[in-house]
Amino acid sequence: MLVTSRVPLRVRGEREYPVRSLSDDAAAQLFVERSRDVRPDFAPDDDQSAAIVEICKRLDCLPLAIELAAARGKLMPPNTLLARLNHPLSLLTSGPRDLPDRQRTLRATIAWSYDLIDPEAQHLFQTLSVFIGGWSLEAAEYMVEGDVTDGLTALVDMSLVEQYVDHTGEPRFRMLETIREYGLEQLVSHDNLDSVQRRHASYFSNLVMAVPPFIRGPDQVMWLDRLETEHADIQRALDWHLEHDVKSGLQMAASLWRFWWMRCHLTIGKRYFDRLLERADDSITPATLAAALTGAGVMTLYESDLEWERAAYLHEQALSIWLDLQDPPEGAWWSYICLGIIASRNGNLQEAEARFLQALEYAQRHNQPFGKLGGHLLLGNRLMVLRQFEQAMVHYQYGLSIARESRDPWSIAMNSMNLGSVLSELGQYDEARSLITEARYLSRQLDHARDISGAVIGLADIDLKLGHLTEAADLYAEGLMYAEKSGETRSIGFAKLGLAEVAIQSGDFAEAVALFRQTLHVCRAAGDLTGIASSLGGLAIASFQLGNTRQAVLLHAATDSFCERAGIPKPESGRTTLRNSYVTVQQALTAAAFDEAWEAGHTLTPEQIVLREVHHDGRA
Repeated sequence: MLVTSRVPLRVRGEREYPVRSLSDDAAAQLFVERSRDVRPDFAPDDDQSAAIVEICKRLDCLPLAIELAAARGKLMPPNTLLARLNHPLSLLTSGPRDLPDRQRTLRATIAWSYDLIDPEAQHLFQTLSVFIGGWSLEAAEYMVEGDVTDGLTALVDMSLVEQYVDHTGEPRFRMLETIREYGLEQLVSHDNLDSVQRRHASYFSNLVMAVPPFIRGPDQVMWLDRLETEHADIQRALDWHLEHDVKSGLQMAASLWRFWWMRCHLTIGKRYFDRLLERADDSITPATLAAALTGAGVMTLYESDLEWERAAYLHEQALSIWLDLQDPPEGAWWSYICLGIIASRNGNLQEAEARFLQALEYAQRHNQPFGKLGGHLLLGNRLMVLRQFEQAMVHYQYGLSIARESRDPWSIAMNSMNLGSVLSELGQYDEARSLITEARYLSRQLDHARDISGAVIGLADIDLKLGHLTEAADLYAEGLMYAEKSGETRSIGFAKLGLAEVAIQSGDFAEAVALFRQTLHVCRAAGDLTGIASSLGGLAIASFQLGNTRQAVLLHAATDSFCERAGIPKPESGRTTLRNSYVTVQQALTAAAFDEAWEAGHTLTPEQIVLREVHHDGRA
């Protein structure tokens, strides 16, 4: 016997087969069919089809909701209907008259189920409607300060709540958005909204404050995934704190910034820091303020290439507070490091090195293992820019040994990737590939798009050096995809530089010129001095191969001039043949013509060099 019902019959032998919402395609097809019932000539174009898909998603792909929405098509095209769907319960009314009253409006359908449960379950339903992204059993019990087993069972049985299993195997619960809207209406009508929102904010404040400092250690992936799962409700809690408890909001944000950074929620993080710091007053403790300023500085540094001055100001303010505390925590180390990164991107390499040394000395003085690890990593990076590979390797090896002892996935990934990169430069490709592959695996576990990009590009570099151009091109394209996802300009530049080098080695010099011009623009925005030099050098090679001999000389001179002024070595690697190109170009012109072109290129300032190529100006 087959029986359809909103609730289980609870008889022996009964087997439940839940009826799920429609698939996206089936929902869109139903919308079109029902729209033609009221408008027989309805033929959606591409824009309208996209709006229909979004309408169906907003309505949780529920057949009744879609039918009621489609009936509105007599007066409204899909785009207009979509714009009015902020409160679907008020819009989706007046179904066919031959249906029962409870099925003629979406609100009546939900109310029919709501009215069948007891008052205690109704109260639980109202309370749980405050959650945006679903909730755990623990969260539900916190909200009502008691057992919720019977109440949740009733709500699941009445199809007012859905139960599912998360990636850890633990049960979670959620409401469809249309049902949640009804729950919030009931919560407001019973005058319980304020108290429930306060309790909700308290739960997520407690959760965030339980996160280990800087989200480190062997449970790093677990915590990042947990925060990702709860992120929508964490933001709702932060919104509440903005209006009612700025101090707790700042404490939450200060605990969240590394999650925001690692999971590429930089714009969200920056927005909350900016709003919370605007409202900070004298009640905020120095430690809380310094931690918030540090987090805001990290968000500002990585979220935009246009606000380095603002980021530096935030870190200077944070550092001045950190150093006045009797027991300075690790936050001061982060400010030293970020000030060094900003100095490096502004071309002040000596100041950058001084900041990194300050960070390392600070970590050693206060016995901070992670600070020592990070200091060695960044000093290694500085030596990589100067092409002092053996010295860089010493720093990376030391950092990796500390990282493995800590069992911190991100630290292991970063140091493995950097040590692999220096081994790649030294021609030890097998060991390099093994280390970078480990870094890619850990970065994928962390879902850190920027570091996934870095590892994938590192593997591409090895293939390029070995002449495996197809494999290299595929990996650079994958690295670019992750770089764009992260929004990290430097990573985008690294990936495009690799693709340009593939084009050079493949003999596609026109494509190489186009790509190098793109990387020049990107690297200039990111303050990547090595990237700018490599782009100029690559353009010199490609220009000569395309027959633009004078242009090639000028670009060789521009590369030489830029590197001299920036204090960095000229780009020399297995990926380019800059030196060979220089000799060939020198032989292709008369001495007078060569000297004239060389002088024209060498006297250009770095800004003129970059702007000249970005705007495709071929004049001297």
